[in-house]
Amino acid sequence: MKILYNRFVKAIAMLLLLVTAVITIGGIGGMYYTYSNDSVKNKENPDFNKTRLAKSLVENSSFRLYRYIRDEMDQYMVGYYDEDGVYRYYNETVDATYYDDAGNTDDDNYNSENETTAYDNENTDVSSNAHNMTDGSHSIDEEYDNAIEKVSKETSYLQVVNDLMSDEYVNYKYKMYYNDKIIISNVNDDDIVKISTTTLTVGDRKYITIENYLNKNLEKGDVIYKKYQVFDIITKNYNVIKYATIISGILAVILCMYIMVVAGYNGQGELELNWIDTIPLEIIIFIAFLVQYMTAFIISESGTYELGRMMDGIFFIAIGSVWYIFTINIFISILSRLKNKVLFKNSITSKIIKFIIKCVKNVVVNLDKKWKAIITIGGCFFWECVLFIINISAQSMIIWFIWFIFKIVEFFLLMYAFSLLLELRDRIKSVHDGNTENSALNKPMPGLFGESNEYITDISAGLEKAVAEKVKSEQLKAELITNVSHDIKTPITSIINYIDLMNKEDIQNEKVREYIGVAYKQSLRLKKLTEDIVEASKASTGNIEVKSDKINICEIISQSVGEYTDKFEQLNITVVFDESDKGYEAMADGRLLWRVIENLFTNICKYALEGTRLYIDVSQEEKYVKIYIKNISKYKLNIPGDELMERFVRGDLSRSTSGNGLGLSIAKSLVELQKGYFDIDINGDLFTAIITLPRE
Repeated sequence: MKILYNRFVKAIAMLLLLVTAVITIGGIGGMYYTYSNDSVKNKENPDFNKTRLAKSLVENSSFRLYRYIRDEMDQYMVGYYDEDGVYRYYNETVDATYYDDAGNTDDDNYNSENETTAYDNENTDVSSNAHNMTDGSHSIDEEYDNAIEKVSKETSYLQVVNDLMSDEYVNYKYKMYYNDKIIISNVNDDDIVKISTTTLTVGDRKYITIENYLNKNLEKGDVIYKKYQVFDIITKNYNVIKYATIISGILAVILCMYIMVVAGYNGQGELELNWIDTIPLEIIIFIAFLVQYMTAFIISESGTYELGRMMDGIFFIAIGSVWYIFTINIFISILSRLKNKVLFKNSITSKIIKFIIKCVKNVVVNLDKKWKAIITIGGCFFWECVLFIINISAQSMIIWFIWFIFKIVEFFLLMYAFSLLLELRDRIKSVHDGNTENSALNKPMPGLFGESNEYITDISAGLEKAVAEKVKSEQLKAELITNVSHDIKTPITSIINYIDLMNKEDIQNEKVREYIGVAYKQSLRLKKLTEDIVEASKASTGNIEVKSDKINICEIISQSVGEYTDKFEQLNITVVFDESDKGYEAMADGRLLWRVIENLFTNICKYALEGTRLYIDVSQEEKYVKIYIKNISKYKLNIPGDELMERFVRGDLSRSTSGNGLGLSIAKSLVELQKGYFDIDINGDLFTAIITLPRE
């Protein structure tokens, strides 16, 4: 199949396309001309075809002759113009009557009135009796006769006649009459046939009549003879030419399709651009139009009398070949660009558009977002105003329709922007609620929405990373504390046991007994610290078993208050708690909740101001039960509540009291294990612990 892409095969195809196209076009033209003139029907009658052919050749000559006479007469017809400079007496028509070879008129009567439109269409003051008009001294007829006589004697007039009698029209004979008098003729024998009669009429009077004749036996060499030979060949071989035209037309279509298929491919059957394909498209189109125009101009000019005498068949073939070469190569180049998808890529227009887009893009990129919004909204508003103003002045339904479509597009764009805004809000809310894993939007967003989406994605990823690192850090700390505490707990237990054994010995030295008592007391404190650390670690890591059940919150608080009544009385702290008729229940682990309240009461005994009140209140909401424990601190609390719940953080910054700063941290972790919330509110010296537990 690669032979189809061979350059030599392509060149042969283009040459054959030219040949078949010429045969097809020529055959169609020749058949149409001969058939329209009934030459095929009368192909056995040569005189008929001679007459038909001669008509088309000599009509132009006879018309040109009388036109020349009429135009030359203008300079002699003085004083017979109206205000617009038009002859008042002209009502001019030209009638041509045709004859067959027997001298009988045929049915093709030709009226050449359109040939004199310069006079007929502008004439606004015409009388059919114009030849009877006078200007006071001479009749128009007399002036017209004088003009004819003067023109017929001019050298230029005689030159026109001589041209018609030249070798180009040897077989053409004519007689010219003026007022039924022959003024010029080249008829010199009787072996002729009358073709037509052309008459110039002014008003109702015939002024010029030209009788056109043709030699019965055509002499060789002139135009009529040469044309007749071609005409005769086409007529006698009409059927052969018809089938040849059909075959050549089919071949031309096939060759054209072949050229269209292989255009743009190299000899290996691969798409490839030639050097001509790199020329900008606009230059190619300009060359195509230029070639078409120059070809049309040369062919049209070859129809003039002077140039027509110099033109011959070889020159026409050369002109046609040049036109075909340019046209077919330009056509193939355009097809090649289309197949390689570079039709507009290297065009000047494309480069200009790309340059403009690049400049506009640079301006837009460097514009502030605020100005972008102003320009966009302002542009939409401007076009709305333009369409509205045009519609008011034009009252066109099309403009109304365009304006309506514009508003519909605007509405859907606004709805789209609003939907994107809602999606961004939902995503921000998801991140706000701590759901960083499922907050990403999978679809892209345009413009500022896309930038905001990327920022939210970065924030979400950062939060997720920070939370993961925080959790990991807390787990490591908890594991470290648990391991260390376990390792410390064993020797502390041994120390306490040995100190207890020492206390049972009979030691007489009071100093030694005092030292043993301090050591025993500090050992118990160290043991308690170790146990708190282990418990805090277990609570923060969720390693404590939770058994939630419906419990009466007021009963738990009453029991806790009863356990600490003696200590509160020693500190002169009055407990204010109304537990009557309050059956508030919540889902909680009684053991863990007891530990939370115990830690809070222990802190109150350490840090509450003596002689104050301890307020305990329980309230019930739709989904939660809340416990409020309020007391007055003996120390100035210059620390946020969240920080106070951190491990080893104490409200007594001077550390003058016992404690390790783990009580509130443990309480918070234990409440959260029960799916509740633990908060601290500090208002001056007023310390409020808030425990929130779920009802279900």
